[in-house]
Amino acid sequence: MKRYTTVAELLEKMIDAHEKPQKEIAVLAGFSSTNFLSMIKHGEAKVPLAAVPRVAKVLGLDPQHLARKVVEEYHPELWAALKGSMAYHITDNEAVLIACLREATWNSDPHFDGRTLFDIARVIRKPKSR
Repeated sequence: MKRYTTVAELLEKMIDAHEKPQKEIAVLAGFSSTNFLSMIKHGEAKVPLAAVPRVAKVLGLDPQHLARKVVEEYHPELWAALKGSMAYHITDNEAVLIACLREATWNSDPHFDGRTLFDIARVIRKPKSR
């Protein structure tokens, strides 16, 4: 079963893998304190909705995806009201992957078992830089 990644877990992964230090990420995201970013990263504070686009840009995340995760996790009642009326957004890079998949499978609708999905994820996963 797929494990749910919280906003804090996602941001922790992205911050830790980023080439810039956390202090610089905080400044670029518009936070006056590195401590606030650290609190967000550890689930002790929430990403302000107004900061979602900046945080996404700095960390190389899709802003719509991050906004969805933030609303879904921090405001579940709002998410429940909105989710049925919102089309799922895919990024340009995701569209390229879908086009590649369609070409590779002659536009069929292939079934992927768990092992195949694991292998695909392993190939496209960003390496963690240290």
